[in-house]
Amino acid sequence: VVLNNNIGYGLGFRFSLHETIEEVTIDNNPYLEYIDADGTLHYFVQDRDDNGNILNNKYLDEDGLGLEAYKNNNKYIITDKNGNKYVFALNGTLYYLTELINTLGDKIIINYDSNKRINKIIDGNNDEINITYNSNNTIITSKHRSTTINYNNNLITSIETKNGITSFTYNNKNLIEKIVDTNGLA
Repeated sequence: VVLNNNIGYGLGFRFSLHETIEEVTIDNNPYLEYIDADGTLHYFVQDRDDNGNILNNKYLDEDGLGLEAYKNNNKYIITDKNGNKYVFALNGTLYYLTELINTLGDKIIINYDSNKRINKIIDGNNDEINITYNSNNTIITSKHRSTTINYNNNLITSIETKNGITSFTYNNKNLIEKIVDTNGLA
């Protein structure tokens, strides 16, 4: 909200699986700019030897998180220190998270619509979460649940689930002023 950022899920909001990688140049050096699940920006630098020569196609995160990235056939693959893989495919100028693969080989597949918003998530059991975008709401459905996110002027006004409605009000700067949960607690 502070940055007036709207990537298609409501001003200031994002789905946790909406992760991206962008190839950038900083001080004439190639970097990867990675936005993670909570929207934090991380940088990856190419692996180099002591003389500054590029060693391989591997990028290392600068935050010491134990993440490594490499490019393979127009995809970037990030591996964490536990061996889990995050696969990013090129869509326009950004690489979008399209698969999560754990160490057992279980996959979560993420699909996007033409506006580069997540519209389907498929888990390892082939269960699906489908997301439909309308002018004033987004409907998220799975086998057993449905959730509706309502909007007014790109601001989330309420979230409706089987448990009830959570509502949001904003101040004149579009910052959340109050949240009232399904029990009526503010």
